[in-house]
Amino acid sequence: MSERAVWLEEQSKLCPESRDDIMQFIADLRFRNGMKESRLIQNLCTAGCCYYFACMLQDIFGLQPYVIYESKHVVALDTNDVAYDINGVYDLQGYSLISTEDLSEESLNEIKCGSPY
Repeated sequence: MSERAVWLEEQSKLCPESRDDIMQFIADLRFRNGMKESRLIQNLCTAGCCYYFACMLQDIFGLQPYVIYESKHVVALDTNDVAYDINGVYDLQGYSLISTEDLSEESLNEIKCGSPY
């Protein structure tokens, strides 16, 4: 079984409610061109570009970007309250969310350029 297939299976076990189309999209980014490129994409999407990744998921799949208050990390939430980032399904247990629509432009700019979570 490929690394991609193992990852998809693990994600499905973690959250059976996750959407297959979204998980396939994330897997395509994570496992497209080998390990070096995959790590680069993961690093970009967890070190200040998480907002833009959530916006991609919004544009493609209709998800809504939310900021995790405690870490200023941005995830995309589906209608079943399943959260996604470049690492797959994100466990929101114990975290507070703020819609990016509810943030001031200044706060949003800090997150867009933000620090790693």
